[in-house]
Amino acid sequence: MDLRQLRYFVAVAELRSFTDAASRLNIVQSALSRQISRLQEDLGVALFARDGRRVRLTRAGTRLLDAATQLLLDAEALRSLVRDAADEVVGTVNFGAHPSDGNILFPLLFKKARELYPAVHIDPVQSMTSELQELLVKGRLDLAIVTFPDPIAGIDVQPLAREKFYLLAPAAMHPLPSGACTMRQALGVPLILSRLPHRERSNIEALAKKSRISLDVRVEADTLPLMKSLAMLGYGSLLLPETAVLEERSNPAWHATLLSDLTLTRYIARRVTPAPSNAITCVYEILMEEIENLKKAGVMF
Repeated sequence: MDLRQLRYFVAVAELRSFTDAASRLNIVQSALSRQISRLQEDLGVALFARDGRRVRLTRAGTRLLDAATQLLLDAEALRSLVRDAADEVVGTVNFGAHPSDGNILFPLLFKKARELYPAVHIDPVQSMTSELQELLVKGRLDLAIVTFPDPIAGIDVQPLAREKFYLLAPAAMHPLPSGACTMRQALGVPLILSRLPHRERSNIEALAKKSRISLDVRVEADTLPLMKSLAMLGYGSLLLPETAVLEERSNPAWHATLLSDLTLTRYIARRVTPAPSNAITCVYEILMEEIENLKKAGVMF
């Protein structure tokens, strides 16, 4: 039994599929199956059972999963501990963010990290808060920028910055007059929203319910580029934070109306570890510096 076999086992257990796990691990499925077979032979038990087209953990596999996950985290912590003894800051930092923030922040982080810490590699992940928090819990992310976070043991969450909200629509078909509008006005127009149970959608639903407004959701979409494309075709307007409309605000084809009474709070979430690696600490410091720059530029506050 070795760490590679355990890493392969955890991937199959999480995805319940040898095909999907092989794709994530970037290996051929036959090699993955061979390593899992060797692990089962070494342990003398079956770890998976067929469940239709997918697989499920056996009782022995379920018991191994928690221990294997912790062992892999401990191994990575050991690598970081040894690397931190070197004069140069080295290591990989797995960083997650919502697409609207990631599109702005990741290029800034990459540029500054390359200048200051060339041996540090940032592995970016863009997704919604629920998935980012899940990846933090599983140890597959070190840092994440999230919204409306849940309190989770082992995850430290602190307020990072706030953003203004805008109602975005094509200039030729904007549903509201120029200038600022209220949240109630924005919630009353035809909208394109992400699907439930995304936190952003859940929050908008809660605001509408509190204001006794029946939302007119014309289309549901889960990627920002698709939502903007559908809006340009006239399917509805978008409710987006400022980082998501920076380009559109300077584009005459779009019209962005500021919501005078609604803001969005971003949080920085970190896995609680006895001693974060120097690489994680350095990337966190770069993030805080870039957030301050965005605040000075008026993008956040």
